[in-house]
Amino acid sequence: MIPYVDFASRQRPLASGNPFEATNEPLVVFIDRASFSDANELEFLLRQADGDKLFIVSTEKEGSAQLAYIPREDDVLEFSVTKLDGTGVARYGIPSLHQYKSLATEPNFTRWAAANDIERAFIAAKTAENLHAHVFITEDKFLLEHKDIGIIASSYPMNLADATALVGLVQRRRNNFKIVVDRRGGATITSSHGRWSFFWYGSRDLLPSAWRLVTGCAQMPNDKCRDLALTAISRTSNALKCRDHIHEQIFLEQTNSSTEDAIFYLDYYLISFVAAFDVLARIADEIYQPVAKGKRVKPITWRSKDWLKGLASEDATLAGLMAPKAFNRDVLDFLASLRNYIHAEGLQGATHIKNGKPAPLLLHVPKSEVPAIAAIIKRLSGGSWTVDRPRPDVMFLELGELVERITPLAIKAIDNVMAAVDITKVPGLDASKVQTKAPAKWLSKNELADIRKLLGL
Repeated sequence: MIPYVDFASRQRPLASGNPFEATNEPLVVFIDRASFSDANELEFLLRQADGDKLFIVSTEKEGSAQLAYIPREDDVLEFSVTKLDGTGVARYGIPSLHQYKSLATEPNFTRWAAANDIERAFIAAKTAENLHAHVFITEDKFLLEHKDIGIIASSYPMNLADATALVGLVQRRRNNFKIVVDRRGGATITSSHGRWSFFWYGSRDLLPSAWRLVTGCAQMPNDKCRDLALTAISRTSNALKCRDHIHEQIFLEQTNSSTEDAIFYLDYYLISFVAAFDVLARIADEIYQPVAKGKRVKPITWRSKDWLKGLASEDATLAGLMAPKAFNRDVLDFLASLRNYIHAEGLQGATHIKNGKPAPLLLHVPKSEVPAIAAIIKRLSGGSWTVDRPRPDVMFLELGELVERITPLAIKAIDNVMAAVDITKVPGLDASKVQTKAPAKWLSKNELADIRKLLGL
């Protein structure tokens, strides 16, 4: 997932300002190297560091620069940061070191970990804070599970997967879709993508069942079904692009303009995902040609009781996947319920304060949708998605959390429906021409996995 960091209120010497605004300055990343037992986990992200737009600092000689602690006799822990080419030495200090050593021995903290481990975690967090890094990466369980503690909170610790997704978002919003495949000596091997190819390949990999559906639909008498299947993929790709735009607006200083733009992209995010479901319904209609009372049913939509009943007579399994309160239908109903407000008064955003700082934008759920949305959220998340409900008929959702919760569920539901369409019902189907996976001449599994890491999916 893509995590939220309050960039707007932070000052930093290595790269001043918000990376979504100061696009010509490097994104500075600090890796708590000692918390990682397996160096291979970091290999992909370290490869991406160019020392210019992505500046990675580690306590090992890797990335862009090495950080080294310098013992002193006073109450300050000094550290230096040196670029790997030996230039650009800078020194920093963590004051009040004795205070952190003392706090680490207190029972309130030692109930979670040993005092030495707590002290190490405090120093890592204060290093990130004093370094003023944009992104602090750690696998330290204490840091990740207690990131709201005052000593830790300002450093914004995050795990490697979330941090890689955030780095990917910043890079994409800077129009950088390049992936470094390998660095050997002075040579750098890259895979260059544009916006379209990055999101297209990512969507194809996220929807593996599309291979079977597209190649099956391609054998229909005309190109209509094939084009509809490809459209479901492109609509998913468009939703992912909107997801990026929504996050970008959340990271900017909160104004009427950023709020309005976030809602603008949310509208098209919802439209795109619902459209992907819609074209799959049209494919099912073409293949099964369901009838009710001897007639073809209109409108062709999963949310039509009559059409779904007609489909059930041809394929009860597929219809069951989209029955009311089923997982796939819940995802569609969530998206469609909010999408429909493009035809009405429109969705409304709001801002709020969390832990004394500006928090991500809120979406004010329309009053008439609150009961249904609340029930769907409970079924989809098992109660793990906490929402703001000051009154029973009022609901606010953090916009960033909304898209991070729903995006993987929507992709899973779309792929489920693609997989369930029985393409053997295509007249004259030649099974030998049906593909169930990517062809040999496609991106490697490693590169596809890299794209998904950067997408956070």
